[in-house]
Amino acid sequence: MILGGVNVRSEDAFPERGVNELFAELWSVYLARIVRLLLISVVSAAIVFGVMYGVDTVLPVGNQPAIDEIRASVPVDGVPTDEQLQEIAELQLDDLPLALLEAALIVSAALLVTAVAAGAYMFVIGAHYVVGRVLISEALTFSLQRVGSLIITTLMALGVVFAVWTLLFLAPFLIANATIDATLIAALFGLLSFLGFIGAVVITAYVAIRWTFIWPVIAFEGLIGVAALRRSWEITENFWWRTFGVVVMTTLAVFAIGFPGLIATGAGLDTVGNWYTNLISPAISGPIQTIMIFLLYADLRTRKEDPTGYGPDQIASELNFQPKTWDDAP
Repeated sequence: MILGGVNVRSEDAFPERGVNELFAELWSVYLARIVRLLLISVVSAAIVFGVMYGVDTVLPVGNQPAIDEIRASVPVDGVPTDEQLQEIAELQLDDLPLALLEAALIVSAALLVTAVAAGAYMFVIGAHYVVGRVLISEALTFSLQRVGSLIITTLMALGVVFAVWTLLFLAPFLIANATIDATLIAALFGLLSFLGFIGAVVITAYVAIRWTFIWPVIAFEGLIGVAALRRSWEITENFWWRTFGVVVMTTLAVFAIGFPGLIATGAGLDTVGNWYTNLISPAISGPIQTIMIFLLYADLRTRKEDPTGYGPDQIASELNFQPKTWDDAP
C-alpha cells in the first residue's frame, strides 16, 4: 500500500474540535475498531498478567512464610512486640534483592508490552481514517519496527522525572548537613521536604502534559529520543491547560471502568476483583487514552500547523498508505 499521490478533499481533514466533539469522536473510533483494539488490548493485558503470575510462581518465596508465621502469632487484638517487628524488618531486608528482581522483571515486561500495544493502537487508529480496517499482523509489524524508539524515548522522559524527584528530595538533606544550628535544621528540613514534594508533583504534571504526544510523534513522524520529546513540547505550546483538562477527564473515565473490580474486592470476591482489575479493565480501557491522545495530537496539528487541516492525506504519507475519502472508508 504505497501512497500514490491521491489528493484527498479538504473536507477530509480533521477540523478543530471542542471537548465534547473530541469525546464523541473517541467513542466513534473505539466502537468502529473495537474488535481489533480489544484484541490487541486483551492479548497485551494477558501477557502482563501472565508475567506477573509466572514471576510470582517461578521465583523463590523467600522469607514470606516466616513473616506470615510471625504475624499469625500476634493476637487479633494485640500488636507485634518490638522483637517481632525487628525480626520482620530483618527478614524483609533479606528479601529486598528478590523483591527488586521481581519488580524489575514485571516492570520491564509491562513496558515492552505497553510499547508494542501503543504502536499497534496508533496504527489501527491512523488506518481508520485512511484505509478503514487493517490486519492485526500489519499493526504488530508496524509497532515492532518502532518499539525500540518508543521504549528509549519513554525511558528518557521517565529519567527526567526521576531526576527531578531525586534532586528535590535530596535537597533538604544536603542543606541540613550544611547547617549547624539544630533548630534551624529541623525547621528547614520540614519546610524544604514539603516544598520539594509539591515542586516535584507540579513539575511532573507539567512535563507529563508537554510530553503527552511522544507516542504519536514517534508513530507518525518517525522521530526518536530528544527530537520526539522536543516535538511534543512544541505541539503543546500554548495548549497546556486544554491538553491537561482533556487528559484528566479521559483518565477519570478510565478509572470509572476499573470501579467494578474495586467493588468486587470490597465485597470479598478477591479472585473476581483481581481478574477484573488486572485483565478485563486494562483490556477495555487500554485503547481509550491512546485514541484521545491521537485526537488531541491531530487537533493541535490542525490548529497550529496546517490551515487546511491535518488529515488522512498526511497520515497516508506517514504510514505509507493509499488514502481513501470519507465516503469510501468503511
